[in-house]
Amino acid sequence: MHAPRTLAELESEYDLGMGDLTLDLSALDFGQESREVTVNVGVGELLVLVGSSTPVEVESNVRIGDSRVLRRERRRGTSPPDAPGKLTLKLNVGIGDLEVRRVR
Repeated sequence: MHAPRTLAELESEYDLGMGDLTLDLSALDFGQESREVTVNVGVGELLVLVGSSTPVEVESNVRIGDSRVLRRERRRGTSPPDAPGKLTLKLNVGIGDLEVRRVR
């Protein structure tokens, strides 16, 4: 599990060839700062947790498997495009499942 506590600890890219990856971003306060994070999982499961009030845009791609983004089964989840402190997630899974979930 990766769980950065500050924006300085947040990486712009996370990669895993095989296995399960959880990226917990729920403790981060983006304030007025927007960030883009790319996550790639070859084979396995990807779970991304974001804060309940974090403006987020999600671009996801699952070749074989299921995708649940912000409680919906769809490819894109969005917040207002001009939201301050927006988090942009670019998520890719080759074979497996992907989920983006809000936490309080």
